[in-house]
Amino acid sequence: TRRFIFEGFLPTDQKEKTAVLESLREETRTVVFYEAPHRLVRTLKTLQDFLGDREITLCRELTKKFETVESMKLSEAIAAYASEAPRGEFVLVLSGADPEQLIRDSREKWERMSPAEHVKMYEDSGISRKEAMKAAARDRGVTKSDIYRELLKTRDE
Repeated sequence: TRRFIFEGFLPTDQKEKTAVLESLREETRTVVFYEAPHRLVRTLKTLQDFLGDREITLCRELTKKFETVESMKLSEAIAAYASEAPRGEFVLVLSGADPEQLIRDSREKWERMSPAEHVKMYEDSGISRKEAMKAAARDRGVTKSDIYRELLKTRDE
């Protein structure tokens, strides 16, 4: 990977852990965690629940005699370690979110909203109409002129 972030151990407090994982949902950089063997399977399940079935590399006992490095999907790792008790300290290297999928998801979200509602949402947050039209156009991957035409159509109806 070219870019990564280091998270270390996930918090044990559930609220804090949820906040950390929510912040990583749209993270496109590779994420590096530490994990103890007795919490590995639970952590893998939590990662899958929050972030989906991403690619993960499990590095066990790095720089030691019995070092192992295995790459697989989170679901495969969960299955592998559910039947075989993990041993040793782990470094988890989790792939980031797919940027193209994030764009598709964002566009789908905006498609559920009319262009007029989209512009109004920005205006309600205190942005001028012109800036709101630019922001809505950027979100939707269209030009400001396209948004303007849609607003005129809506007004005429």
